[in-house]
Amino acid sequence: MITFQPNARTRPALAALLLALLGGAAMAADTSASRNAETSYRQERAACLDGSSTQDRTTCLKEAGAALAQGRRNTLDNGVTADQLRRNALQRCGAVRLEDREACERMALGEGQRSGSVAAGAVIKQITTRSVEPTAAAASAAAR
Repeated sequence: MITFQPNARTRPALAALLLALLGGAAMAADTSASRNAETSYRQERAACLDGSSTQDRTTCLKEAGAALAQGRRNTLDNGVTADQLRRNALQRCGAVRLEDREACERMALGEGQRSGSVAAGAVIKQITTRSVEPTAAAASAAAR
């Protein structure tokens, strides 16, 4: 059996090797975050330039650049999870009338249609719920 005993001469080399290995893993994670940030930035910038953003062009480009910088630092989400965002959206429906609450929750979870923009003056969210009312004949038969 061969054993290795680090000594004063080999310890710095082992420490450098360990740092290089750990640094490589961290760099790979940073590269992935940076790549995702770059992709998002290109999409956001395109929206700014083609006018499909809800902000004026100058503000939009500034915000897109700030998001890119945060994405490169991997601090874009502010520590908020998708589950927290979902709970917050559903919680806002608590202020809606009881008969409209289910539709509000469905829209908060992404169902329905959106049209308009903040820049145009309004974002309209719409969801259609269909219900079948009993006919007069069926209602009178049920009353008997």
